[in-house]
Amino acid sequence: MGSLGRYINGKRKYPGSNSAFTSLQSQLEEANRKIEEQATLQAHREAEALRVKAEQAEIKRVANEQQAEIKHLRMVKKYLTETDPKFLAFLESASEDQTEEFQTANASQDQAEE
Repeated sequence: MGSLGRYINGKRKYPGSNSAFTSLQSQLEEANRKIEEQATLQAHREAEALRVKAEQAEIKRVANEQQAEIKHLRMVKKYLTETDPKFLAFLESASEDQTEEFQTANASQDQAEE
């Protein structure tokens, strides 16, 4: 009859089991909440990593296009240098113009600083 008192409505009852169950249940809920937070953070990190990877791919693509354009322009310059004397004169005058512009810009900047 001693063990009979532990049964109520066909369920076995242990002393303090209700509070232990409640404590375990709240710990489980807290653990699940933290797991969800971590999963969200991980998803954000993965999305950011994909965005950065896409940006890097775009930068590489543009750099490759620019390198191809530079190679093409060097070839054109080489051809014109070898075949057209007027082009050499143009390069020389353009170089002088740029030198004059650079000197003028530096002089203006020096005056502004005084």
